[in-house]
Formats: sequence, C-alpha cells, structure tokens
Amino acid sequence: MAFGLKNVGAMYQRMVNKVFSTQIGRNMEIYVDEMLIKSRVVKHHEANLRESFENLRRNKLRLSPNKCVFGVTSRKVIGYMISQRGI
Repeated sequence: MAFGLKNVGAMYQRMVNKVFSTQIGRNMEIYVDEMLIKSRVVKHHEANLRESFENLRRNKLRLSPNKCVFGVTSRKVIGYMISQRGI
C-alpha cells in the first residue's frame, strides 16, 4: 500500500484493525506500522506469534524481515521503553 496518498494512513489503520480485531488488546498492540505481539507467559508467546502469522498469511500481508525483532523482554517503541514492568 503506497503511503503517498492522503487517506491511505486511515485506510491502513482500518485494515489492520479489522485483520487483527480478535488479537488487539489481548495479545497484540498496533500503533500505525508498529505491531507488538505480547505474552504474559513465555510458553504462550509461540501460540500468539502463530496466530499473528496465520492472520497475516490469510490476508496476504507480509512483514519486512529487516524490521522484525523476536524474543525481547524490553524494547523502545515510538520513543518509549516498554518492558514487563510497563512503560
């Protein structure tokens, strides 16, 4: 999806909200093009990742491998440090 058009950002946000509607708030958070897959327990994380990848595949969406990070317990996202303790 080309981001040069004026309303494409809103279209993209509606699309990802629809695609991941069953996951958002439960095991995923999305802010524009930042997707975070979260798990309270490490052993549940694989199932959460699998669910996300199945949703991506079902909707013919792709991720950029260069922008993906897996298995971290803390990460800087949109200028804030996110960890198991919170923001």
